[in-house]
Amino acid sequence: MGLAGTVNAAAAVEIGMTTYDRDKVHHLRMTRATVEDVFRTLATESLEDRKDNPGLEPERADVIVGGMCVLVTIMRRFGLREMLVSESDILDGLAMSILDGR
Repeated sequence: MGLAGTVNAAAAVEIGMTTYDRDKVHHLRMTRATVEDVFRTLATESLEDRKDNPGLEPERADVIVGGMCVLVTIMRRFGLREMLVSESDILDGLAMSILDGR
């Protein structure tokens, strides 16, 4: 499972999202090959081209390549063939635990 900025941005870039819609990336499955393709695309674009990439928020353009490098390395190192993109994170789990009285 992958979540947060880099993962969600990679998913948005992959599907060519022009306006971010969490429902379209939530539970999207991305293969390692797809993640590597997104990484190669972003790594070979100039900063200005990344800022103009319709799936990427311009303020992430300067940090996305580093985040993608980490993501690709983790997937390779642990032999992960795919990941499930999630819009939920630890704060959602914490809120549910509080509401459940745990």
